[in-house]
Amino acid sequence: MNSLSYLATQNLLFCKGQEHLETILPAARTQLKRHGHCVVQMGDLTEASLIALRNCLGRGQLHIRASHNGVATISPSALPTKTLDKSHYFATNSRKHPPHTDGAYLNGFLLQDDVLTRVGPPAVVLIQCVRASSNGGTNIVIDAQKILRDLLIRTPEVAKILLSPGCVSFCRDDHMALDLPVYERLSVDRWRLRFRCDETVYLSEGAYDAIQHLHDHYLSNVHYQKHFDLQEGQILLLDNFRVLHDWEAFSLDAEDNRFFRRACVQDDNNSQVLFNYCNSSRNCRAFERYAFYGATTKLDCLLDLGIRLPRHLRTMVDEQVSPALPKAA
Repeated sequence: MNSLSYLATQNLLFCKGQEHLETILPAARTQLKRHGHCVVQMGDLTEASLIALRNCLGRGQLHIRASHNGVATISPSALPTKTLDKSHYFATNSRKHPPHTDGAYLNGFLLQDDVLTRVGPPAVVLIQCVRASSNGGTNIVIDAQKILRDLLIRTPEVAKILLSPGCVSFCRDDHMALDLPVYERLSVDRWRLRFRCDETVYLSEGAYDAIQHLHDHYLSNVHYQKHFDLQEGQILLLDNFRVLHDWEAFSLDAEDNRFFRRACVQDDNNSQVLFNYCNSSRNCRAFERYAFYGATTKLDCLLDLGIRLPRHLRTMVDEQVSPALPKAA
């Protein structure tokens, strides 16, 4: 099924302007929870429309490449930001972007205005099409909820490893997130995905075969992918706890330069205030590296996102998952 016919069957949400956002929000939240994604057609291409939609969904989250309002450019024409090397960021070149969840390497604390909060991957990612490429650049979404259900039924031994702490670690620039499961349990019936198919991923010795199985049988399998040729003014909303996303390579034509924007909604768990045991608000250098990933607004996130399993599969998880990943023989 091509991307345009898929969009037609998924009830593309139309919004005439920012003043009409509240009318589509119930449907957008429902589609995010049901499918892990949805597409909103806005009436204009402005950055303000992207910000307005993000703020309706929850608390905005900054990014090291983003402007002060939390919006980052996805384009080869993106200007250097904060002395970063653009070659290290797929979003600033025309190469194919590997499947990933955003912010997999974030796992720390941020002290801001004497308030200490957690910093982790965003809950929702919004990708706005300002100018599409006529040759490539198709956005791809992969539903990791469907993958986990299939793994538990077909290859439970692989699912066990991917659900166990110690499976993967992530390191990007000066950020580290260590000894995590690919599928992390958030509550009795809810999980979240944290994964990237790039050089930021480090595997424990017992996890390599399971990760390779995940990549070869699922992430590279077109039957688990949905393709979106986004048109100008369309915004793709992604449940970053449930789906991976990427995009195809595209041509670098000076007259056809692909230009997108990205914004993020913070995980509601990260809004919880933490307290120092000694009642100290003293800053640590470790906090400073997360300053670029703080919140943009005071609005609480009300979305209840992530991966859910039916009761019989939850029972399988309870019976099989070990507290730590077993060592390879």
